[in-house]
Amino acid sequence: MKYLILSLSLIFSIQLNAQELRDLYQRGYSFLPDSTNIFINNPEIKWAAYYNDKYPFPNCKIDSFKSIYDYIINEKANGKIKSYDGNFNEVNKDYTQSKHLCTPDGTSIQDSFVRDSLKEIFFEQIFYLESHKLKTYTIIAAPCYKLKYNPYCDQYDFVIKSFCSLNKHYNTTFKKTDKIIHLKDTCLTHIDLLDRLEEITIKKTYGMNFATALWCDASKGFNEVIDLKYNKKIPAENILTYDSIPIPDFDSLGNQIGSHKAPPDSSYWFRFHFFPYADIYEDWYYDTTVDIFFCQITKVDLYFTSWGPQDSYYEKRFRIIFK
Repeated sequence: MKYLILSLSLIFSIQLNAQELRDLYQRGYSFLPDSTNIFINNPEIKWAAYYNDKYPFPNCKIDSFKSIYDYIINEKANGKIKSYDGNFNEVNKDYTQSKHLCTPDGTSIQDSFVRDSLKEIFFEQIFYLESHKLKTYTIIAAPCYKLKYNPYCDQYDFVIKSFCSLNKHYNTTFKKTDKIIHLKDTCLTHIDLLDRLEEITIKKTYGMNFATALWCDASKGFNEVIDLKYNKKIPAENILTYDSIPIPDFDSLGNQIGSHKAPPDSSYWFRFHFFPYADIYEDWYYDTTVDIFFCQITKVDLYFTSWGPQDSYYEKRFRIIFK
């Protein structure tokens, strides 16, 4: 029996192997060493994906500094905050003045091409679905500098001099005595679920992608689901057979002649429709005591394929609120 269970777990829980993860790394999707994703082997985690992005935190004053960005730069320069290279090796505090800088794809550049700061902080994260909540493991951060990559015109990219704020544990707990600052409520808008997020997914259960895993989990009743178009809450027992979606009808020549409601059959519902985009709402915090950034995901908006008189279109349709 135990061998049967093991076989089923291998079939229904799809994870990328070490070589596939390294391929993602080489293609520029992540800087992260393999050791950072070991936790996704936990069977309670149903889905996981790498994600990185830059975030501005304006007006987030800390101590005598005007922004969290200025605070990080100063504390790194003074050696009060540790600096790391892309492999999480601790480096000298003077590393921020090094001529050997790296762009997000690892290309070395000259310090003379670096211009003013962007006042943004770059984060390497892993999104994962656990215990009926979408969570994020913020592994490491880095202040961003403006890089002029074309000397003949004002074209800029961003560059990272060194990393900081390394969090070695995905489920880190914080002490009540820690000094924690709320930075900002942010929203990652219009995330492409069919291409970009699918490419950086590192774990699936039953082959479900991000949106399908969220939607099926919502049917268990642990979170609130709202139909934004009709401004009504959807009962958990109706999630998988939700029937207020119009399905177009066509004549023999392919002309739309009307529509009907989707039948209460979830397999047909998922074959005909899909969630192409999502907005993810986050609350960001910084623990100054241990130098760790973290965020809590409060809700997700899913875009849906709807049908108009002439063609299909995408609309922000469903909101999942995590309790």
